[in-house]
Amino acid sequence: MTGTDEKLTALGIEKMLEDYFDLIYTQNMDLFDRVFHPSAVLYSAQDGVVVARPREEYRELMRARRSPEQNGAPRDDSVLRIDVLSPEMAMAKVRLRLNDNIMVDFLNLLLVDGHWMIVAKLYHRKLSRRARQGVYRALAYGNRERLADAMLPRVRDLYGDREAARMLAFCSAKVVTELLPELAYAATHRSGLGHRHIGVIVDYVSARAADAGKDEWRELWEWLTADVHAAAGHDPAQVLSLAAQAVTLIPISALKPVAGQLTRHDPDAMCELILHSSGRGRVLMGPAVWRALRGLPDDRLERLYEACAPHERHRFLRILPPARRTAIARPLLTRPGLGPGATDLVALDALPGRERVAIARELLARPGGADIPEIAELLTARLPWSEAKPILAEAIRRPEAEERARAYPGLVTAAVGTRDPEVVGELLDLLKRLRNEQDPVRRSALHAVTTIPSLIEAGHLPALEQLAGDALQARDRSYQSVATIGTLTRTLLLRGAQTGDSAFTDTALRLTTRLAELSAPLNLTGLHHNLPRGMEHRLFAALRRRLLDDAARDSWALTLELSDGLRRRAYALTELQDLVLKAVTAHDDSTVRWAVRLALAAPATRDSHLDGLLRRDRSLIALPEVQAIIATRRTDLLDTVLGGATSGRFLSKKIRFVPGFYTGFDRWTPRQVDRYAALLDTYARSSKASVAERTDAVRRLGLLPGTFDRLRPYIRADDLTVAEAALTALGRSDEPERAIAVLAAHTGDDKARVAVSSISACAYAIPPDRLGTTLAPLLDSPKITAVKEGVRLLAVLHAPDAMTIIRARWDRPGTHRDIRRAAVFATRWLLDHEQAWQLVAEAAADPEVAGAILDLPPRQLPVPQRERFAAFLRDLAAGSDHRVAGAAMDALTRWHRWSPADTSAVLVDRFTDLSELGLWQTAMRAILSRVAAEGDPSVLLAIVDRLPDTALPGRDLPARQRLSTLLKWLTTTVRNNDAARPVAAPVIERLAADPLWHGQLIELAIAAVRWTEAEPTVAAVEALSAMASGTLTGLPAEQLAARLPRDLGGGPADLLAPDRHRSGRESPGVQRTGGRRTDRPVRFRTRLARTLARSPDEAARASGPRRPSRRERRVHDPGITGQARNLVIPGLFLTPPARAAMRRRTAGPGRRSGPCAVARGPRRRSSSPSTGRMCPAWAGRRPRAGRSPRGSPASDGARRSGLRPAPPCRSRARPSAPACGTGARTPGPASASTRNWCNRSRSRSSVLR
Repeated sequence: MTGTDEKLTALGIEKMLEDYFDLIYTQNMDLFDRVFHPSAVLYSAQDGVVVARPREEYRELMRARRSPEQNGAPRDDSVLRIDVLSPEMAMAKVRLRLNDNIMVDFLNLLLVDGHWMIVAKLYHRKLSRRARQGVYRALAYGNRERLADAMLPRVRDLYGDREAARMLAFCSAKVVTELLPELAYAATHRSGLGHRHIGVIVDYVSARAADAGKDEWRELWEWLTADVHAAAGHDPAQVLSLAAQAVTLIPISALKPVAGQLTRHDPDAMCELILHSSGRGRVLMGPAVWRALRGLPDDRLERLYEACAPHERHRFLRILPPARRTAIARPLLTRPGLGPGATDLVALDALPGRERVAIARELLARPGGADIPEIAELLTARLPWSEAKPILAEAIRRPEAEERARAYPGLVTAAVGTRDPEVVGELLDLLKRLRNEQDPVRRSALHAVTTIPSLIEAGHLPALEQLAGDALQARDRSYQSVATIGTLTRTLLLRGAQTGDSAFTDTALRLTTRLAELSAPLNLTGLHHNLPRGMEHRLFAALRRRLLDDAARDSWALTLELSDGLRRRAYALTELQDLVLKAVTAHDDSTVRWAVRLALAAPATRDSHLDGLLRRDRSLIALPEVQAIIATRRTDLLDTVLGGATSGRFLSKKIRFVPGFYTGFDRWTPRQVDRYAALLDTYARSSKASVAERTDAVRRLGLLPGTFDRLRPYIRADDLTVAEAALTALGRSDEPERAIAVLAAHTGDDKARVAVSSISACAYAIPPDRLGTTLAPLLDSPKITAVKEGVRLLAVLHAPDAMTIIRARWDRPGTHRDIRRAAVFATRWLLDHEQAWQLVAEAAADPEVAGAILDLPPRQLPVPQRERFAAFLRDLAAGSDHRVAGAAMDALTRWHRWSPADTSAVLVDRFTDLSELGLWQTAMRAILSRVAAEGDPSVLLAIVDRLPDTALPGRDLPARQRLSTLLKWLTTTVRNNDAARPVAAPVIERLAADPLWHGQLIELAIAAVRWTEAEPTVAAVEALSAMASGTLTGLPAEQLAARLPRDLGGGPADLLAPDRHRSGRESPGVQRTGGRRTDRPVRFRTRLARTLARSPDEAARASGPRRPSRRERRVHDPGITGQARNLVIPGLFLTPPARAAMRRRTAGPGRRSGPCAVARGPRRRSSSPSTGRMCPAWAGRRPRAGRSPRGSPASDGARRSGLRPAPPCRSRARPSAPACGTGARTPGPASASTRNWCNRSRSRSSVLR
C-alpha cells in the first residue's frame, strides 16, 4: 500500500474505534450493528478454558446493564496500537474504562462493504462484586432467561453457590427445577424466585414434605411462603394440603395474608386447619376468613367461635347474621361453672336484644351476679331500659366518684341497646349532671357517648353540643377528655357528610372552633379509610364555606388537616388543592412547610405545582421536599439552583446557599456534577463554616462521581473529623484501586479504624483476581484489625488465591491469636477447598481458636459438606481436650440431622464416664436435643444400662445424680416436644422395677400426657397406681393439679365443666362420633376429679421425734429410700478450701446460707416475746440446712420428698444478729428461741456443690 492508502485506512479504523468507544460508554445500540459484524465472536480465557460468546449474547448482556454514562462514571479510553495487516485486515489494541474496571481489548478488524467492522474480540476480566450486583439487577428487567441460563454455570464456578442462587430467579423454569435442590440452601432472594417460579417451588416443597421433620419443615415453609400470594394463586388446594401437614410441627402464621383467599377456595379445609389440636391454626382467623366461613353449619361455627381469641369473638359474631349469633355464642356465655364476672360483655352486646336480655337475667340469677354490685350493674345495663334506668340512674348519684364513673357507661349501654332515639334523648337529659362532675367521671361518660352517634338525630344535637361544651369549659379538663371530644366531633362531621344533614356539619364545625381555641385542632388522620367511595366530595362541599372563611383569615389548619387526612382522595378535589397552594403564603413557617409537602404530593400535578411555587418564592429550594424532587425528577432546575445566590423567605441574600443533595447524581450531566462538586469544595474549605457543615460537605462530595482528586487534600485536614469524613468518602469512590492505594497509607496510624472500613467498601468494586494484590497493605498492616478484615474480604469476595494467602498467614510464626481466629472464621466461605478443611482440623486442636468455626450454622453449607462437618464435630466431641469437646457437643445440638450414626455412642460415653466431672451436663444437652428431634429411645436406654448404681470413694452416688438430672430434663423435653413422647414409655418400663425411681417416673408419665388423646391419657393416669404408693401416693395428683391449669388455661371450675373450657379447645378426652360427643369425656373427668381430690398419705409423712439422717433413711422402705437417695449431698468432690469459698459466695450479704427445708407437716408459729411478731417454727422438725441451686437434683429431691424451703423469718432481729440465718438485716431484738434456732441452722449448713 502507498502512504496515502495507509493514512486513509488508519483514519477509517480510528473512526470505527471512536464508534466502539461511544458504544461502550453510552450503550447506544444503534452503533452496535455498525461496529460488530453479524458473525463476530467474543473470546476470553477463564481458568485456562476458552469461552466463546456470540454477538447476540453480548448484545443482550450490554442491554441488561446500565451504561457508564448513566452511572456517571468518567470516560477513559485510548488507542494503544493499530496494526494494518492488509488493505482489508487489521488488528487494534485499545484501553477503555467500563464503570469500575479498566480493560484492554484486542480487536480483529475486517473491511466489509467499505466499512471497518469487528469480527473477533479478545478480552479477559472478572467482574467485581459491585459490578456483578448491577448485572443481577439488570437481569430482573425483561425476559432474559436465555442469558441468565448461559451465565449461571460460570457464575457458580467462579463465585460460589450464593451468587448462583441469586441468579436462579431470572433463569428458565427448566434450569430452576434442575438446580433448586442443590442451591436452595444458599438462596436468600426467595421472594423473587417465588414470584417468577412459584410452580417449581410448590413442587419442590411437595416432594419433600412427606418425610420432613420439624427442622426441615421450617426451611420448606419459608420457601412455600416466600411469595405467599403467588403460592395461593397458583394452587390453593396444594397450599392447604401442605399447611395441614406443617401445622403439626411449625407455626403457619405466614398464610395470614391469603387466609381469606384460601378459605373461599375450600372452607372445610380451612376450618379443620383452624381447629387443629395444636392451636397453631387459630392465628389465621380474621374478618376475611369469617366471611368465607359463614356458610358452615352452626355446630362448626360454634367451635370456631370458641377457638377465637376472647377479644376477637365479638367481631366474629358481628359478621354473622343476627339470627344465628345466639345459637353460636350462648353455650360459651352461659357455660356452667362460669362466674358472671367472667362473662364476655362485648360478645353479649352483639346478640339480638331479646336473647341478650335473657342471658343477662340468667347470669344475674347465678351466684356472684346480683350479689356483687359491680357485676350487677354491668349485667343490669343489658336489661330493658325500663328495668335498667331506675337502677343505673340511682348509681350515677352515688357519693363515690369511682362508682359514678363505672355507672355512666352502663347507662349509655342500656340506652344504646334499645336502638330507640327517644331513649337516647332521655339519656342526654340524664347526662346533664356531668356539668358539675369530676373529670375522671366526665371522661368515662364522654368515652361511652362516642359510641352512639348512629342513633343521634338532629333534635339531639343541642344537648350533645352542650355536653361537649361543658366538658371543654371545665377547669379540670384533661387531655383525654379533649381528645374524646375531638373524636366525637370527627364522627359528627362524617355523619353530616354521609346523611347530607347540615345540622351535623354545623355542630361539628362549632366544636372544631372551640377545640381550636384550646390549641387542640381536629385530627382527621386516616380519614381516607373511613369514607365511602365519592364521599370526599360531599365532605368538602359541607366544609367549603368554612374553609374559604378560614383562608380569608389566614387560618389553614382545617384545610391542611383535611387534605392530609384524605391522602390520595384529595388529589381530585381541585378547589382543595388550590387552597393548599394558597396556604404556601401563610405567615407561619411551619404551615408553609406543611403546605409545600401536600402541594407536591400528587404525582400528576407535582411538576406544575413546583414551577408555580418557585416562581412565587425561589427560596423554597431550601426545603428538603423541593430538593428531593429537583435532584431526582426535575434536573432541568439544577442550573437555577446552582447558579447563584437565592433570596426569599427561607434564604438570605447575604449567604450562598448550598443545597443538600444526596441522591440522583446518575441522572445529572457531567457539567452539573462538576458544578455541584466545585460548590461543595468551596463550602468545605470555607473558614466561616462550622466543623459539622464542613464534614457534611466532604461526605456529600464523596457521593459524586469523579471527585477522587477533590477529596485527597481533605485527608490531611487539621480537623480529625473532616479528615475521617474524607477517608470515609473515599470508600465510595468510583476509582477504588487509586482509593485503596491512598487509604493503605493510614492502616497503621490513628486513622486505621476509618481507613480499614473504607478499604472494605472499595474492595467490593475490585475484580476478584486483583484482590490479592490490592489488599496486600491490609494483610501486612501492624494493626490486628486491618489484618482480620483483609482475611475476611479475601474469603467473602472469592479471590482465586484466597486460600493460599490465608494459609500462608496462618503458618507465619508468631501470628496473633485473633488473626488465627479470623483465618479459621474465613474458612466457612472456602470449604469447597481441601486446604480449608486441613486448616480447620489444625485449628480444632487449639481451644482458643476452635470456637471460631464451631459456631458455623448448618444452613451455610451444602448437604454434603454438612455431613462432613457433623462428622468433624463428632470427632472433636470424642477428643481428649475437654474445652474443645464441650464446645463440639454444644454445636452438635444443631447438627443432629447430619451427624453420623455413631454420634450417639460418643455422647453416651461422655455422659456415663464417671471419671469426667465437667462434660456430662454438656453431653446431656446434646442427647436431649437428639431425642427431641428424633424421638429415638435407644440412646436413653443405653445410658440406663451403662450407669452403675454404685458409690465411689469421696462421691455421693454420681451415677444416680446424673441419671436423676437426665430424667428431670427429659420430663421437660417430653412435655414441650411431641416428637420426644415415644421415649417416655421405654424409659419408664426399663426403670419401673426399681422403686427408687418411681417419683421421677410419675413426673415423666404425666409430662407425656396429651389432653386431646382420651384413651392414652386415661390409661396413663390409671397406670400410675402401681408406682404411686407410700409417700408417692399424692404425687400424681400434685403433678396433674400443677399441669392442668397451665396447659388448659383455667381453674378447676373451668376444667371440670360439662362443656368446653375457655381456651376454645375441646375438653380433655373429647371425641366425636357422627357429630355427637361420646360419654368418654364424662368418664375421664370423673377419674380426673378423683385423682385431683386424692390427698397424700398423711401417715407416711407423719413426723417422728427426730428426723433421721440421709444415710439412715437410705435403708428404710423403698419410698423413703428413693427420696433420700435423691437428696444427694452436693460438693463432696470439692477440696475443703473450695467448699469454704462456695459457702461464703452463697451466704453473702442479704442471702441465706441455705434453705431451711422442713416436712410438709402442720406448721406452727411462735411469737417473739419482745415484739409479739411471728417467727417460723416447726413442731418436732429440725430444719434441713444446705441450699441447693434451684433446679439441681438436691432441690428436686426436696420437692419429691415432701420437703419445702422455710420462709424467711419476719421477727425483729437486731442488725448484728440476722434472724434465721438468712443474712437479712432486720431491725429489733430477736427472741432466745429464735437465736438458738438460727444457730443450729447455721451450724448444720452443708457444703454446696
